[in-house]
Amino acid sequence: KLEKIVAGLRAELKEKAAEEAKVRGYEERLATAQQSTKSKDQQLAALTAEAKDAHKQLQAKTKEADALAKKVASLEERVEEERKARETAHKLLSEASSEASADARRTVEKERKNLEKEAAQQIELLNDRLESAELQLQRARQQAAQREERSKQEHED
Repeated sequence: KLEKIVAGLRAELKEKAAEEAKVRGYEERLATAQQSTKSKDQQLAALTAEAKDAHKQLQAKTKEADALAKKVASLEERVEEERKARETAHKLLSEASSEASADARRTVEKERKNLEKEAAQQIELLNDRLESAELQLQRARQQAAQREERSKQEHED
């Protein structure tokens, strides 16, 4: 009987040892699973942190892109304003140039007419002087001729 009891107890011990081995296997698997879960949680936390950082960077880049887009729009608007101002200035310059040319032509024409008038007056004055000089010369010749005539008559007498 004792042998049966000892054999039974041994069998029970073997079963308990097997069960303990199973439990230890489960515990080891559980510990491994927990470590794996911790590792996965850490990986997930790291990925979440990276995702948050990437999101922040994306927001910063989006803000920067928006600011640059506004700046580009502002510059394009300024370029358009400058183009219009340049066109207006070119038009005004063209008009001023045309007006200046017309004024210059009028001034030159006026001066030409004045010079022609002055020249005509000078020619008329010179013609009058010439006629006067010719008359004086003619009178002087007549007087000289008369003096000569008188002188001849006085000599003859």
